[in-house]
Amino acid sequence: MATAEQISDPILGEGAIDKAGNATWACFKKHFGPTERSVLVLTSVNNGMVPEAQRALYQELEDWYARSSSKVLLKILGAMQWSTTANLTAARAARLTHKIEDHLQLEVINLRMGDRSDAKCVLRYKTDLDYCDWYVRIFKNYRILRGFSPFLIACAPWD
Repeated sequence: MATAEQISDPILGEGAIDKAGNATWACFKKHFGPTERSVLVLTSVNNGMVPEAQRALYQELEDWYARSSSKVLLKILGAMQWSTTANLTAARAARLTHKIEDHLQLEVINLRMGDRSDAKCVLRYKTDLDYCDWYVRIFKNYRILRGFSPFLIACAPWD
């Protein structure tokens, strides 16, 4: 059994390097301050290091999320209401009681978008309101848009 290659980052901590073909990335288990929970953070790896831009993006995202998480969660809930997989009664009850955050848990922050992408990152959530994961794309200007499918909500500061 092979041992995973390790990586250390001053912001993200200790992680593991994964490879598939020519692609190399790192996975860090990080305490995400705004949620007070652990999340997985996926980054690119260049020359054995996390790119400075992705390290800075993580810090920027953590600050933004502390101010804007409720907007993101309500967009997911809104998209759930169009989904055939969601328990709509539970989703409506969660919205009415303003407790959607009790039903959605941020699990993964994927920072590996690349320079040609219009997105900063993708967030993946688990929920007990339906059986699928929910993905939120954060655009470079943080604008939050309506969902364009039940499985991918586009988020991109003027909302």
